[in-house]
Amino acid sequence: MVSRLAYYLLFASFLFVFSSCTVKRKEYIERNGLHSDQKPSEMAKEIGAQTKKQNRAYKKEQRKAAKAIKKRNKKRIKGEYFSK
Repeated sequence: MVSRLAYYLLFASFLFVFSSCTVKRKEYIERNGLHSDQKPSEMAKEIGAQTKKQNRAYKKEQRKAAKAIKKRNKKRIKGEYFSK
């Protein structure tokens, strides 16, 4: 009789833990926007477009920085940089 009671308590606790884990997983999915009706190929297309935009913006920043460094180095060679 005691072993049956312990078995039922163990089984009930297992179900309780399992159900609480699935609720947390659902909340995580909803909170982070992972649950979507889109097909994986559509999602990949959007991610690819975002990545391309980010890469273009990064390369644009790098070009601007390179120009600024080149301009500063030209001033340094002419002596204008340390004239102050």
